[in-house]
Amino acid sequence: MLTACEKETAPVVDLVLDKTELSLIENEEIVVTITSGNGSYKVISSDPNKVTVSLADHAFTVKGEGEEDATVVLSDKAGRSIKLEVTVKARYTVPAEYQFAWNGEKKLLDKVDGPAFTMLTSGVAVPEVAGENQYYLSWTGGFGKGVKSNAVLQIVSDGVKGSAIELNNLEVVKAENDVYFIVFSENTKNGELYFSVSE
Repeated sequence: MLTACEKETAPVVDLVLDKTELSLIENEEIVVTITSGNGSYKVISSDPNKVTVSLADHAFTVKGEGEEDATVVLSDKAGRSIKLEVTVKARYTVPAEYQFAWNGEKKLLDKVDGPAFTMLTSGVAVPEVAGENQYYLSWTGGFGKGVKSNAVLQIVSDGVKGSAIELNNLEVVKAENDVYFIVFSENTKNGELYFSVSE
């Protein structure tokens, strides 16, 4: 007796990831591996402005774009789906007070008797107060959010201009509602500037 051969169908398996939740820092990327599933995967983010995803074979990359929580959902051809909760934390902590800080020295900018500063096209000048150093911070690229180039810190002490420090990194982290937060560094020395230009 002859029977028609029937194609065996693969059993449906659970959809499993190697991680159940993620905690990222802004701009950090982590690869999540699909350890079990039924193929033809699709992955989406609940908020692509905060978390982006890109699929490749049996894994996908999750990238933190902005500080916030989001949910990533992976589904397969069998209709199975699994959620991955993602928390994105800020790379930098915004100070509680407006200030200029460099290599351990801090100047508050919101005190009446504290140093005033001058906002330039692409930079700022923090004046000398009570014999402290005066600082000029400049860069190319304006005050819009993002990494800047040609960043230089000039320190004036007792009226004598020191050599220009070419910075390795300068980033405008926050630029909204006339409030700015800028971080910068030169090898092991770090600085930050947090200020408002509103009245």
